[in-house]
Amino acid sequence: MKKPKPITLLLLLFFLLLITCTWCYVDKILEKKAMMPSTVAVEDSTPSNELKHPQEIIPTAPIKPMNPNKPLIKENIKPTKTIFYSIRKENNQITLEGTLNSIEEEKLLVTAINHKDLVKAINIEPQLVPNKGDLLFTQELLKTFKSDYSQGFISYENRTFTIGGVVKNETLKMKMNQLLQSHSDTFNNYTTVQISKEDLKEKEEALAYEKMQEREKKALEKKKMIEETLQLEKEQEAVDKARAKIKQKELHKEEAKLLEADIKTIIDSENIRFKSGQSMLTHKSKETIKKIAQLLEEHPTVQIKISGHTDSSGDAKRNLKLSQSRVNAVKDALIKLNINTHRLKAVGYGAEQPLVSNDSKENREINRRVEFKIIGE
Repeated sequence: MKKPKPITLLLLLFFLLLITCTWCYVDKILEKKAMMPSTVAVEDSTPSNELKHPQEIIPTAPIKPMNPNKPLIKENIKPTKTIFYSIRKENNQITLEGTLNSIEEEKLLVTAINHKDLVKAINIEPQLVPNKGDLLFTQELLKTFKSDYSQGFISYENRTFTIGGVVKNETLKMKMNQLLQSHSDTFNNYTTVQISKEDLKEKEEALAYEKMQEREKKALEKKKMIEETLQLEKEQEAVDKARAKIKQKELHKEEAKLLEADIKTIIDSENIRFKSGQSMLTHKSKETIKKIAQLLEEHPTVQIKISGHTDSSGDAKRNLKLSQSRVNAVKDALIKLNINTHRLKAVGYGAEQPLVSNDSKENREINRRVEFKIIGE
């Protein structure tokens, strides 16, 4: 038996495929004929070029013809896309680009920019959502932008402002930041600070001046501090001197008391005596005065008061005169022993200051006396 040729097999397969496709197509034709009456009714009332989506058409209701000039927006659906624009400043030229809601919005921005070399690339789409508040705020931004920025941009999209560009100091950057914060919490500020050579030189000069002022201030503060220190030292020195003087006086007082006590001890043991009724010192009294002079030489600044006293015997005036003559004799004896006269004061009191009553010979002898008292330095 002979084997069939390949070409014969291919032809057989082709005929089988053709029969199958024809059978499927016949079924679809029959289905289409079953729907033919309603479809014809629609075609009679609707232009053929409007039937883009047959499955959405209701056969019993006529379809209204579409207005070709009306935007393709479904009814009862509010647009959500907002206007957007960008204002760019570079090389003394300003460019305005974007898509706005109306010609009025475009005029508002152009008026606010107010630049003779303005380049525009604006589309008008009335279906976009306008935002007059943000447009008016753009006018405020442009005032600061044009005056403070050497180059940069203002961009508005999705109700958010974005600012970028170059200013010459941090103050101007903060000024823009505060302006944006006054309008909204949502913004982007990419402003950078770039100091020009002139401003840099001016800033360096100002910084040098500030440093010089600071040096002068520190020098003045140092000088003032030194003066205050010297003043405090002087005051402290004065206080120390005063304290030392007080201490010295106290020491001198103590020394004076001791000196007085020493002189009194000498006089108590060797009382200064005179010849009866006279002012002439006895030989023994002169020796006693020498001992007193030696003590006074050891205290060269001490001043002494020499007091002379008598008893009440005889005339009071004569006793007063006699007491003065006797203390003068003691004073003269001390001067002869090199005690400065300015340190000595001699006063006779007569019988005015008795130590005891003059009713006995022993008491009268006690009242006849010479006393030494420290009165100063």
